[in-house]
Amino acid sequence: MTAQDMRNLLERSQEDTLPTLEDNTFLDFADWFNQEVYPYLYNVNPEDYITEQIINVIAGTDTYAITGDLDNIKTKGCGLYEENKDYSLPETKYNSIVKGFYLKGTNLILTPEPALDDTLTFRNVQVVATLTAMSDITLIDKRFSAFIKDSINTSFYEWSDNGKEIGSSQRVQSSFRQFVRRIQKSHNIYTLNAS
Repeated sequence: MTAQDMRNLLERSQEDTLPTLEDNTFLDFADWFNQEVYPYLYNVNPEDYITEQIINVIAGTDTYAITGDLDNIKTKGCGLYEENKDYSLPETKYNSIVKGFYLKGTNLILTPEPALDDTLTFRNVQVVATLTAMSDITLIDKRFSAFIKDSINTSFYEWSDNGKEIGSSQRVQSSFRQFVRRIQKSHNIYTLNAS
């Protein structure tokens, strides 16, 4: 869904009461909305937002550059993984003897210094890009238009009254929670074949 799609949804639902908006004003709102709803989205459907970086470990080298702009590694499914292991290595501290890692700036540091070559996968959530044009794609999939409409309506009026300081508004937070509950992926149910 683009910022323009968001605007169209708002205009369709609020034809009579919506003030005339400059594109830049609505774009500021759409960017704010995109940034605010992001943690809700990646916490409910983390695999949709996790990026992976392969780290080719060389024996004797403990520091590796991280690509992209890291937002967090606390989300379920994030961390540093060894091949064929379904758990992350622990976050450690400088000079630790425990096999793990820590982050320093844009570098991932392995502890202790690796003695063998290895391949690791660093999984993380990146910072969401700023929207700069009405044609920019938001984090909201277009198929969720019906679910996001109420949240856009609630958020827009709160935002237009209070600006970006509305992040703690109970109405806005409640609208985000309701939206993500509606889009949360449900588990597939499989039946065993009796034959």
